[in-house]
Amino acid sequence: MPTNPLTELAKLRTRAAAERTLLSWVRSTLLLLELGIAIGYVSDIFVQRFPGANREEFRELFRPLGLLTITLALILLVLAMWQHRIAIDSLRRENYILLSGRSMELASTVAVSIYGLIALCILLF
Repeated sequence: MPTNPLTELAKLRTRAAAERTLLSWVRSTLLLLELGIAIGYVSDIFVQRFPGANREEFRELFRPLGLLTITLALILLVLAMWQHRIAIDSLRRENYILLSGRSMELASTVAVSIYGLIALCILLF
């Protein structure tokens, strides 16, 4: 079956856009991972700055928050890779159908909202 050059160029542009989107998600999740590690070490910094502070109390406060941040980053990275795979697989089909990216947007919004609520609970209680 002959292919239309315009269609092939459109597929190349769509693939490049999917690659850029994945790289953007990787960059964002890398920053979240770094933030999670930094939050995990905040207790040590507080103890150094304030010698009278209880190290274990700070560790109990910040360590779960750091682990939660790292977990969120890994979940979002897996979702981004999954969405990228779906986009690339749809380009390979003969009857190309553009799939909506709403599922990724919804999943990441829900994940960040849940993270915010859990972080608020950790800090308040």
